[in-house]
Amino acid sequence: MKAPSPPIRVPTEAELEQSTPSELLLLSATLGRTDLAVSALRAGAAVDDVVPSSSSHARTALHAALSGGHVDVARALLAAGASLTKHDAGGETPIAVAAEDEAVQTALSAHVCQRAAAGDSHAIAEAIAAGMDVGKTDGSPAVNTPLHWAAAFGQVSAVRVLLQAGVDVDAANAKGDTPLRDAAAAGHVAVVRELMSAGADPSFKNKKGSSPIDIATSDELLGALHRSHQGEREVAEHAVGSVEGEDGPETPYFVPGERTRGGARLAGAKAEERPAWGEMLWPRPQRFVEAAPKGFFTMPPVVTVSAENECMQVARMLVTWMRNEKLGDDYTVKLVGGGHGGLGEALEFSASVFLRVDARGVEGAEQAYNLTVRDFGIDVVGVDLPGLFYGASTLFNVFRLRKEKSKDQSAPLAIPTCRISDWPSIRRRALHMDISSYMLPKRETLDALAKFLAREMKMNQLQLNMGPNFVRMSDLSGRDAMRHEDILTFQNVCHQHFIELVPVVSLGDQTEQRRESGDGNTNGNGDHHSRSSQRKKRVADEMIYDEFVTLFDSPQVNLGELSEKRTSDSSDFERLRAATRGLRSRGKQTFQIYGSQIPETLADSPVVSSVLAEIPTRCITILETTLADEDRYKENCLRMSQYGLPFYTCSSSYLNESLAGCTSKALDSSWIAVETAIEQGAVGVMMKNSSSATHSAPLVFLYQALIPFAGAAWNAKQEVGRVSSGPDDVLSHLYDMYIFGDPTEKGILGNIALSLGDLHLVAGDSTGKALSSLLTNRRGNSISAIEEMTYLGLRKALKRAERIENALSSYVGNAERTDVLEMRVAAILMGVSARLGASLFSVSSANSMDFANSFRESPLRISALPDGRRSDLCNSLLHGIELFRDAWMQRYNEVGFTATVELLTGEALTQLADGMPYQRYLEERKAHGWGPGRE
Repeated sequence: MKAPSPPIRVPTEAELEQSTPSELLLLSATLGRTDLAVSALRAGAAVDDVVPSSSSHARTALHAALSGGHVDVARALLAAGASLTKHDAGGETPIAVAAEDEAVQTALSAHVCQRAAAGDSHAIAEAIAAGMDVGKTDGSPAVNTPLHWAAAFGQVSAVRVLLQAGVDVDAANAKGDTPLRDAAAAGHVAVVRELMSAGADPSFKNKKGSSPIDIATSDELLGALHRSHQGEREVAEHAVGSVEGEDGPETPYFVPGERTRGGARLAGAKAEERPAWGEMLWPRPQRFVEAAPKGFFTMPPVVTVSAENECMQVARMLVTWMRNEKLGDDYTVKLVGGGHGGLGEALEFSASVFLRVDARGVEGAEQAYNLTVRDFGIDVVGVDLPGLFYGASTLFNVFRLRKEKSKDQSAPLAIPTCRISDWPSIRRRALHMDISSYMLPKRETLDALAKFLAREMKMNQLQLNMGPNFVRMSDLSGRDAMRHEDILTFQNVCHQHFIELVPVVSLGDQTEQRRESGDGNTNGNGDHHSRSSQRKKRVADEMIYDEFVTLFDSPQVNLGELSEKRTSDSSDFERLRAATRGLRSRGKQTFQIYGSQIPETLADSPVVSSVLAEIPTRCITILETTLADEDRYKENCLRMSQYGLPFYTCSSSYLNESLAGCTSKALDSSWIAVETAIEQGAVGVMMKNSSSATHSAPLVFLYQALIPFAGAAWNAKQEVGRVSSGPDDVLSHLYDMYIFGDPTEKGILGNIALSLGDLHLVAGDSTGKALSSLLTNRRGNSISAIEEMTYLGLRKALKRAERIENALSSYVGNAERTDVLEMRVAAILMGVSARLGASLFSVSSANSMDFANSFRESPLRISALPDGRRSDLCNSLLHGIELFRDAWMQRYNEVGFTATVELLTGEALTQLADGMPYQRYLEERKAHGWGPGRE
C-alpha cells in the first residue's frame, strides 16, 4: 500500500492567475480539487497534455489524480476522455502509477464497466493495453464484471474485445448469474451467439437454480443457446426468410456480412441490431467517449455559433449547414462575432457552439480536432483550420443523426455529453476523377462532389483528369465546354472546403517532350503527322500547359501513366524528366506518375542506383492495387519504401464496364490500398475513378465506393467492409445517411445499391464485366460474354433487377431524385442484359454445362431470337436509354451524351432493332444526337 496522500490544500492566487488551463488542470488533479479540474476543462485544458510539475516530472492530470488517490478527480478526467495509455516523462502509464488502495482500483474497474455498457470497444482495448485486469468486478454489491455489463446492454463489440482478452466467460455475480444469462434475459440474441461461440455454458444455474435456457423467451434465443456457432449461423440465415421464384428460393438483397473480404453474404434487409447513433458518425472518429454519468446539451430556441476571428470562415459554413438542414421550426441559428482575449472568452462561455484553433490542446498532428459536448455548450477545437473544419463537419452530422434518431420530433434536440478526439490515419486522401471521356459534369455537380468529399468524407485532394475536354470540347460543341472561369470558380469552392485541386495531364502529350527530342515529324510516340496536324497538336499542347495547368494553383501535377510496358527504359524516364522541367518553369514543384512498373524495374535491375538516378526528384509514384496478386503488390510497395521513394497506394472504384459498379471489388481494393499505405508509410492514398466505360456508370455508384474508402483512409481501425464486419447492415445505413440523405428508410436504398453493385455475382459473372458487356460488346455479332455465366444465374439476376426497378419506381422517400433515377436506370439496363443473356441460352441447343464449348463451335447471334422477344428487349432497352438521358442531363453537360450513349446503341440495340419498327426510330434519334425525335 502507498502512503496516504497529503491533505488537500487551497491553491494560491498566484498559482491560479499564472497557470494556463492545462497547468491548472494538473494542479487541480495534484491537489484533488474536482471543482477546479472541471473549470480548467471548460477553459479549454487538453485532458491528455503532459505538463511539467514542480513536484514531479512531466505528467498528465490523470497520472497525478491516480497516483495521489484522488478518485473523484480521476472519474471526472476519465469521463472527459483521459487516456489510460498516455505516458509521462518517465515512460509510465496512469495505470502503472495508480495508488493501490481499493477506492482507486474500484474506480478504474467501474470505468471499464461503464465503457462496456456503452459498447466503447476502443476504450476497453485501451484499458487492456494499459495493463488493466478487465475481469475485475465493479465494486458494487452485485459484483458484476465488465462482461456482465456488456452482455446485459447488448454490446456485441465490447463482448468480443473482452473475450479476446481472456476474461472468464462463465464468471458469476452475487446472484450466481453469468453474462450469458444476463444476455438471454435481455433478449440480446447476437450477444448470446458470441458468448456461445466462446464456450459459455447455457446450463449454468444461478443460486436460485435457473439457467439461461430456462429463461429463453423465443425460439431464436433457444436456437442460439442450443447450437454451435456454425449451427446458429445457419439458423440465423434460414430465419431471414426467402422469396420463392420460378428458379427457386432467393433472398431479396445483399448486405455485407461474414465473408471473405469483399464477398457478400445473402441476408435480409433487416439487421438484428441497428447501430447506435454514435456508430453512424462517418468517417468513424478515432476516439469517442460518452460522459459518465450521461448528461445532455439541450438545444436552446436560439442557437448561437461563435469563433475566434481567424475561424469565422468555418463558423459561417457550420451556420449555413445548420440552417439548410432545418433542425426544427423552433430553432434559430445565429452567428455572433469573433474576438480575442476577454471578448473571446465571453463569447466562448455564452455561445451554444464555440470554435477555435489551438495546436497545444488537441491530440494528434495536423488536421486533428477535439469536439466536446457539455451540458452548457459545445466546443470544437482544431489543431489547424482544416482540423477545425473536420470537427465542425462531425458536429453537424451529430446534429443530423440526433435529429433523425429522436422518437419525438417535437421535443428539443438533445445531444449526449461526450468527447471526440479525432485525426486522420493517412494525411493525404485523394480521389482521381476521370472526366476526360466526354463526361463533363455541370458546375453544380462538381461543387456538390467537392462538398461531399470534404464535409461528409473528410477527403482533402481531388485530381481532375480533364485535359482533352478542356482543349477539344470546343471542337465538338461550343455550347458546354469548360471555361477558364469555371475552373477558377470551382477551385475556389475546393479551397473553402480545404481540398487541393490537382490537374491531371497526359505524359504522352507534352510539348516539352517534342522540344527535347528535336523531332519535327513525330509526336514523341513515333506517330507521323502532316505539318498542319503537327501544328494543331502543338497548339493543343500549349493550351494544356498555358491555359489549363497554370490555372490550378496547386504545386502538384499528375502526369498520368509513365508507360504501359512492364519495365521502364531510359526513354520513358527522359520523357518524365522533360515534362517535369517544363512544368517546373510554370511553378509546379511536385509530380505524380502512375508507374507500377518502377518497383519491378528496381527488382530486376542489377544496378539499382542507376534506376534511382533516372527518376526526377520530387516525383511521387502512384501504385494501383492488384487484386489478382495482393502479395506482389505489397512487395512492390515495400520495395518503394525501402529505397526511400515516396508513393501513393491507389484503389479503384471498380465502375469499369459495369453500369452498377462492383461493390465487392471496390471493398477489396480499398482495404488493400489503405492497409498497405499504413504498413509501408505511403505519403497518401487515392481512389481512382477511371476506365474506358466510366462515363456509362451512374455517379451514385462512385459515391458508394467512396463510403468505405474514405472511412478506412481516415480511420484505419474501423471495420466496416472488412472480413470481420459481421452480419450487420451498417454499410447500407451509411449509404442511406451520407449518399441519399435518407436515414429513416431503414437501409432500403443502401441495400439496393449494394445489391446492384454485386448483381453480376448472382449471374455467375466473377469478372464484373460480362453482364454489362451483353449490351456494350462490339466484337462482331457474337455475344461471347455469356460464356462467363449460367442460365440459372441470369434468371436470378433478372428477377432481382426487376424487383429493384419496381421498388425504385415507387420510392417516395427523401433521397435526391437523381440518385434514385440513376439506380433505376442501372436496374433496368442490367435487367435487359440478364434477359438478353437468358434468351440466348434458351435458343441454344446445348445445355448450360457445355454451353461454352458449343458456343465456340457455333456462335450465337441476336438475330436468332424470335421477333417477339427481340421486340420486347428492344422496347425495354430504349426505355432504359431514355431514362439514362434524363439522369445524364441532371448531372452532366449535354455535349458528352451522344458519345456516351453509343455504348448502349451499338451492336446489341442495332441487332435487336434490325428489321423491326424500331429501326427508323433509332436512326432518327441517333441523327439528332439522341435528342427529340421528328414529329
